[in-house]
Amino acid sequence: TGSINNSSGISVAGGATFDVSALSYTLGSVAAQTLRGAGNVTGAVSLASGSTVAAGINASTIGTLAFSSTLAGTSGATFSLKLDSTAGTFDLLTASGAVTLGSATLALTDIGGGSWTGTTGSFSIVHGSSISGTFAGLVDGASVAVGSNTFTLNYTGTDVTLTLAAIPEPSAYAAFLGAFMLGWVSIRRRRTAA
Repeated sequence: TGSINNSSGISVAGGATFDVSALSYTLGSVAAQTLRGAGNVTGAVSLASGSTVAAGINASTIGTLAFSSTLAGTSGATFSLKLDSTAGTFDLLTASGAVTLGSATLALTDIGGGSWTGTTGSFSIVHGSSISGTFAGLVDGASVAVGSNTFTLNYTGTDVTLTLAAIPEPSAYAAFLGAFMLGWVSIRRRRTAA
């Protein structure tokens, strides 16, 4: 028994459960709170303006924070997620129920500091039984820079995904330049011959 309303941060350790199922719990309703972790949150959670939900047990650890019910964002709230470009890993917020983004801010950080080395170029950062709304200023298909990498953000019926933006290989540039030069020489020869 006690109050968590005035706590600035709540950390859910890996394998631990934070049970708010008996409450009508709004994160940050009194103080700007951060709910962070790699465990499980039981019960519906709503984010108030000024609050943050973050996966991973700290700002330098990748993790998955799971919600057994719904997760509802709102304008002024923040979904804080990380990826490690060097290790090719990423945070995940997952809910068994619906996720409402509600124009919350998406804050993405690269704790690896290099080029993406993941085995897949596309991955989910938020998952729910359904996804509604968008992050503030990020429409479907928006380009998002994270460290030295650029991703395309997409909203599906059940996920928010990041896909590594295609960057042409140097050979593609060389082929384009070669084709351009060949065309230019051909036009010059025709003009000279005429």
